[in-house]
Amino acid sequence: MIDNKYLSRIKIFEHRDKNKNYNMNIFTYIPEGNINEMEIVFVMSGCYRDALNYLKIWIEPANKNKYIIITPEFDKPHYSIADHEYGNIINIDYDYCSQDIYTPKMSYDNNIKDESDWIYHNIDEIYIEFIKEFNIKNNGYIMFGHSSGAQFTHRFLMFGNSKYCKKYLCANAGLYTFYDITSNYPYGIQNLNKYKERIDRSLTKNVFILAGEQDVKSKYLNALPNDLKQGKTRYERATNYFNSAINYAKDNNIKMNWKFVSMPNVHHSSKEVVPFAIKIINS
Repeated sequence: MIDNKYLSRIKIFEHRDKNKNYNMNIFTYIPEGNINEMEIVFVMSGCYRDALNYLKIWIEPANKNKYIIITPEFDKPHYSIADHEYGNIINIDYDYCSQDIYTPKMSYDNNIKDESDWIYHNIDEIYIEFIKEFNIKNNGYIMFGHSSGAQFTHRFLMFGNSKYCKKYLCANAGLYTFYDITSNYPYGIQNLNKYKERIDRSLTKNVFILAGEQDVKSKYLNALPNDLKQGKTRYERATNYFNSAINYAKDNNIKMNWKFVSMPNVHHSSKEVVPFAIKIINS
């Protein structure tokens, strides 16, 4: 049970997504203390888009470690899975997670949309709006995503071209965009050669791929034929994604700055991942 005095510190501000013509709710939590000495952590929610619940999970760590938590609400009525998990980079028609129903169907084309249509610009905009609102000095932010939130986070890393994100934590994603030049997006990057420079640069950033050693159940796991090529479990897919990055870095003579974090006794649970994330954030 979270003390009411902490719940009262949860604030909401709105961010205008011009592409959607919609004011998105941004949930924030600022603990007591000097805000200019606190890390700002964006926490990306999973497939239920329950941003407020994800923020509540982080209240105790925020108080103890002096983190400012920001959780954007990419709600389902305004942001499809194609928007949220895949960044609206291509047209995708499918629904992998609807309430408690798992429906593995998907169709997509290979035409890359104009970058102005992608979803990722919202994150840096939210960050700038937030630090201006609270008069916080710019030290950059950290992004943590679990499950579908990790799908958002690793693609934001690869394609978002953020000016301010300084550390990326991707935990237990169900599906990845591999550094595979023989497959088109969303499985690979063959049709994204225009963005090769930023894709290459993503390998030099401070990235942590977190994989729960007990995250081996198939519930809500993407299971189309191309999905299964990435691995049978989330743990396998995280491993194979990391290895695809290693191989691409070698082929392109890039010094890779990633770490793979294998998490013992961790299932598909954001709460179980948080202690590992805290260690990384504080390192």
